[in-house]
Amino acid sequence: MHKLVRKILSPIICGGGGANTNKNGLRFEKYTCNIHRLFDKGFEKHKIGYGNNDFYLRKSYSDKDIMYVTKGGLKTFVNQNF
Repeated sequence: MHKLVRKILSPIICGGGGANTNKNGLRFEKYTCNIHRLFDKGFEKHKIGYGNNDFYLRKSYSDKDIMYVTKGGLKTFVNQNF
């Protein structure tokens, strides 16, 4: 792999470990979070557990339902529904 590509894809530069994990990683997570965008599109929040992240977002159409499950709620959702 070319040295420049290795430098750009370095886990430390991307926020994957090291001293700046929270500095870079949390900013990245906030920027890429889709929850507020889904609320703007009409999705509704449904709690499925007791934790802060135990929820899913759902929007119903006449022919389908679209669900967005958070990372924290995925295990609870699967255990309750399958």
